Amino acid sequence: MKTSRGVAVFGISASVLATAWAVGQGLESSASGAMLGAIGSTADPSSTPSSSLATTSAAPSASPSAKTTTKPTTHKPTTTKPKPTTKPKPTTKPKPTTKPKPAGPTGTYNGAVANTPYGQFQVALVVKAGKITKVSLLKVGEWRGTSKQINQYALPILVKEVLKAQSWKVNGVSGASYSSDAVKSSVHSAMKKAGLA
Repeated sequence: MKTSRGVAVFGISASVLATAWAVGQGLESSASGAMLGAIGSTADPSSTPSSSLATTSAAPSASPSAKTTTKPTTHKPTTTKPKPTTKPKPTTKPKPTTKPKPAGPTGTYNGAVANTPYGQFQVALVVKAGKITKVSLLKVGEWRGTSKQINQYALPILVKEVLKAQSWKVNGVSGASYSSDAVKSSVHSAMKKAGLA
């Protein structure tokens, strides 16, 4: 019985010493709690005094880590320039189709009879597509003596000139003025009928 009390007293003394040491170390609150727990509890003789003390060591507060400020990355907006629109090429207007000219007249046209002191003269024109292709002599005046000789010489020349010029406006043959004027007058009349003059 004495031994139990001695152990209890020794335990209380050890607790007091521990409390005093804790107060010196700034741990008064923790040690006081441990001491009250030790006094209120029945100590087991077989247990060591150190087991009755619940010492808590305050962990050092972790220093707050330095805040790292990261600059926000600025993204430049990518602006794509619109491609210039190509203007449509103006449509070329189709050229108006030229209407083919109507073909000229075709046929045989008789000229008027031309009277002269040396007889009557008349021609007929053969026209194909508006072109004089042949001059026929229907009346050739007097066909005797000097008149015959003049007409035999002058009339072929007049026919050749009319075909070449495609007109009645040709030069007369020298020395056969009556015959020349009469033939040209009849050719003019035939061309009017054909629509060529």
